[in-house]
Amino acid sequence: MALLKSKKLRVGLGIFAELLLIIVVTGFAWSRDYLIHFLYDEQTISRDDFLRNAYAPADQQMYMACAQGDWALGWLYLYEVHCFSSEPEMRAYMKAHFGS
Repeated sequence: MALLKSKKLRVGLGIFAELLLIIVVTGFAWSRDYLIHFLYDEQTISRDDFLRNAYAPADQQMYMACAQGDWALGWLYLYEVHCFSSEPEMRAYMKAHFGS
């Protein structure tokens, strides 16, 4: 109990707990795709629409050709995924942005 009476130790534990909480919340949000910005033909679509179309049976979904994402440090999103309705559009995007 004498250790908890030390102000420096309590401040240090508080800072550690806050950092741990930030890491846990950010990891949860990243693993559930909440920090990813989804674009379909350069129009923003919601995470739920993206997942619904990505995991729907082939006869019920729209065609999605997705290119490699980009880091996009913004207000809420850390990463962007660009999807297109045709393969040539996706290849043109990849060539323009990544040279491949």
